[in-house]
Amino acid sequence: DLAYKYKHYFSASFSYNRGQNFLNPAVELRDSIYITRPYNFQGKAQMLLLSLGFYLTPIENWTLNANLNFAHFTFTGQTYSETLDRKALVARGNLTNQFTLSKTWSAELSVFWTGGELSGQSLTRSRYRIFGAVQKKIWKDMGSIRLSLEDMLHSWVLREETLAIRQT
Repeated sequence: DLAYKYKHYFSASFSYNRGQNFLNPAVELRDSIYITRPYNFQGKAQMLLLSLGFYLTPIENWTLNANLNFAHFTFTGQTYSETLDRKALVARGNLTNQFTLSKTWSAELSVFWTGGELSGQSLTRSRYRIFGAVQKKIWKDMGSIRLSLEDMLHSWVLREETLAIRQT
């Protein structure tokens, strides 16, 4: 890992990870039934990751945090008797806005996006979600009441492709 930080406004890091012969979920097809279970993946995996973070206060009472991640994944090896050789460039982003409305009221609006993921046999497609919340402090700041909405547009839908399935 290499990391850099400029005050509290900006951060960047670069990392490289490598592994081999690890435990990963694997899918097998038996008589038209898909079976998923942990499997000792015989092969190698590599990941190059670049992470960027931005921390801003555009105006008073508004804090903005943005994070971007870019990764290149490589998986090669055997799953059951099938050969797996996959590469993927994936990205993720998160934008969080926090607002102080008064001494006792605050709000948050966040967007999270992932451009897909690669893990062993599984390739997950891109998806996003929007989160919003308002909060009221009560009992002289000793408690709070919060109303939040997760995945406001019902867009966090898992779409996954499974590769190199052994058929018996």
